[in-house]
Amino acid sequence: MVTFELTSKSGKKSTSGRGKLRIEVKDIKIVVDDSGPLGVPDMWKTTVDTLIGELKKSGMPGDCEGRVIIDSPLFKVGRYDMEDSTSFLEYRKAVGSGPAIPILAQIRLKSKSGEGKRSAPVLVAMRLLWDFKLESSADLDSSLGNRGMHIAAKSFVKRAASFEESATQPKGTSAHFKVGGFRAKSEARAAAGYQWTAGDGWKTTAPIARAWATFLDCGDGVDDSADSAVYFRPGRMAGDTYKVRAIVDVDENLDVKDESAPDSAPAPHRSNAIKMVVWRRVPIVANWIVGAKTTPITTAPLTAEYKKAAMLIEPGPGVVPQDIGAQWATEYKAVVQGYVSAKEPFLSRALEADPQGYPVRCRDYMDYWKLTNPDAGFFGVLWQRIRGFFGASDELDYKKKCKKEWPRVLGDVALRIPIPDKGITAVKFGHNGPYNQSPDSRSFTAGIAPSIPGLSARGKAIFFQFTASDDPMTFIHEVGHTLFLAHAPGTFDPNAPPAGSQPDAHDKAQTCLMSYSASKKYLCGLCCLKLAGWNYRYVANDGNIGP
Repeated sequence: MVTFELTSKSGKKSTSGRGKLRIEVKDIKIVVDDSGPLGVPDMWKTTVDTLIGELKKSGMPGDCEGRVIIDSPLFKVGRYDMEDSTSFLEYRKAVGSGPAIPILAQIRLKSKSGEGKRSAPVLVAMRLLWDFKLESSADLDSSLGNRGMHIAAKSFVKRAASFEESATQPKGTSAHFKVGGFRAKSEARAAAGYQWTAGDGWKTTAPIARAWATFLDCGDGVDDSADSAVYFRPGRMAGDTYKVRAIVDVDENLDVKDESAPDSAPAPHRSNAIKMVVWRRVPIVANWIVGAKTTPITTAPLTAEYKKAAMLIEPGPGVVPQDIGAQWATEYKAVVQGYVSAKEPFLSRALEADPQGYPVRCRDYMDYWKLTNPDAGFFGVLWQRIRGFFGASDELDYKKKCKKEWPRVLGDVALRIPIPDKGITAVKFGHNGPYNQSPDSRSFTAGIAPSIPGLSARGKAIFFQFTASDDPMTFIHEVGHTLFLAHAPGTFDPNAPPAGSQPDAHDKAQTCLMSYSASKKYLCGLCCLKLAGWNYRYVANDGNIGP
């Protein structure tokens, strides 16, 4: 009911009778926009700008979808980082609760002619419900399939992500609060509307029953681009998906637990839906080869595998294969000379000065023996060769020492070559194996992802591959180690099981690519959840969520 008070030129006042004024909403649109009343911190500008671009391409201000991509080059700095909750804790410390996405609402009222017109003063104190929905199990199955996840990992992820699916508010699948996510029962939330923050002076009202949502009054803001505006926080867990919308709560009857209640509101009162999917991004910042004829690492299979975990791993802008063979040879020679000058007992005599395309190049055993036995003479050398022919020399022990020492040499050389920050540096050699005097011709080390103090760090990692061919499986496996993934049980050689394998860190029903098994093909479901940011210690290796 309204009344009008009129004042004449003479100052006389008169009041009209009471009457009804009908305000009819024509439509409501919501958009993600950081150019209006809601700003974005610098650390999240790229994330929000990318999201806005994708939403516009998919139809915003209509129904649309886009990725909330969190740049998070975060790596292990020691072996034991792969065996506990370090990955979860460091990711949480680095990005907190994730970005706050600025969303603006624009409401048009129906004019006498039936056209839409915005009028902020008329909307003052009108209540707007900001709401979201989660993916159902069926929705999640489709999303995982679209990302290329195979059936075994998909089954595991769905089991974990649907924990208490029907008991939380809203219902659906995502990272549960027990593993570090936002999904929870209302009574487990610290406060109603936790994921929403009002902006630019719009009055917010915490819901009583609809604890996952928030209510904002419409009205005059400092910017005329919105009738209401709010920040929505989708969290940091890769793969979590939200459909956000706003509903004009004319009768103020939508503060209910019934998730479907807004669906019965008149169509003009319901906004378009904005679908947001959280992703993580870890760039490849350098792709180095040693020797112009070395086959570079192909990144496409790596990108495809990690995409299953809603993680983008791909070359950064302008990153192409670059030959560092001359630089490696120069720094390697300097390291060898350092061993000689220091009279290092073994390496000063075992190493060749020219690596010839190897990461580490050791002398032939007899050349080493001559250096350690300078007074042997012709007959001494001949006798040693005869002993070697009959297998009685110390050649095998020498080769075992080479096997033990090559990682030290590799690390000393690598320390002399700075690597870029905020991403992965890949180094590919064109030989099978990291050195040339292997005691076992049946197998060789195809790659390593070491943590080298003074070189690698939380924000940068280096990976080495030692194969003549491309071998993307090795690339995917070793990058997994840089991203905190431990070895899984399973090996092609019973005499060479994977060091530090963690059965509880992998789906027990799947052969994970982090194993040494000859049948490995894919990262298991539990690895995908760990990459997504989950605290995997609360996820059993059968996909169930523990206490």
